[in-house]
Amino acid sequence: MKKGLKTAIKVVVSFALIGYLVWKLGPLQLLKVMSGFKLWLLPIVLAIFVLNSFFGGLNIQLMLLAFKKKLPYFKTLGLFLRAWAYGLFLPSKLGEFSLIVFLKKEGVEYSQGLIISLIDKLITLFVLFALSFAGIAKLIGLKNALIAGSVLIGLALIGASFLFSEIGKKIIKRLAFRWLHEVLSGFTKNLVFLLKKRKRFLLLNAGVTLIKWLLVVVMVQVILIGLGVHVNFFSIMIAVTLGILASLVPVSISGLGVTENVAVEVFSYYGVPSIPAGSAMLLVAIIKYLQALIILWIYQ
Repeated sequence: MKKGLKTAIKVVVSFALIGYLVWKLGPLQLLKVMSGFKLWLLPIVLAIFVLNSFFGGLNIQLMLLAFKKKLPYFKTLGLFLRAWAYGLFLPSKLGEFSLIVFLKKEGVEYSQGLIISLIDKLITLFVLFALSFAGIAKLIGLKNALIAGSVLIGLALIGASFLFSEIGKKIIKRLAFRWLHEVLSGFTKNLVFLLKKRKRFLLLNAGVTLIKWLLVVVMVQVILIGLGVHVNFFSIMIAVTLGILASLVPVSISGLGVTENVAVEVFSYYGVPSIPAGSAMLLVAIIKYLQALIILWIYQ
């Protein structure tokens, strides 16, 4: 299947999933609930969005410092924001890996750019899984949750082993872009350096990532309060993180539609009314995409 056709299918799936959610909850009911949002809380929501962006830039800055690369923070922030914005409009968040190209223009070699981008995402995945693990265990049982986690880790290790094997490198060199082969050739060396001598930067990145995602939970809680619904922090944390984790399944554009539907189902499991929950998740998506469009306009 051609790449353009795959992208078109994912766009259709994204809109279909959002359309399904709106249809299921009722467009008139959603509009009624959204129109009742307490506008005095909107500056708080927007402030959290902005603060999260700064934390995202800080994560990349920490990884650059781990490789002794010194870029002005606001330069790093700009690179991060552009890559994040592209990621919202391209399949499977691949646009976020444009950060590798942006960093190359600033003198960061491809292999280091890849590891900066990849390690940052792996830490995010770890933090999200840790935050949602209690909820996953409650939904499918502790034993099944441990099995699922072990399977995911095993698949990741198998994939990584193949990717960096001689056979894998030959296949990539033959089928993929030449720069990707260059990236992979220095990946192992940089990874070992990072794990042996720069562990503190990984720990700092994990701490910043944890704060960043806890702020997202707070933001959703503020939105729900603005919609007249009070939900405990723990339930929101599980719904949001499971929604984000589900979005990693590459069936839509950057998980659009998947995140919202899964989060609403988890909210319902915890007794949160579906319409306010759906309204909150849709508002988050709307604000997120508006922010991305503003960023792309600024950096065009």
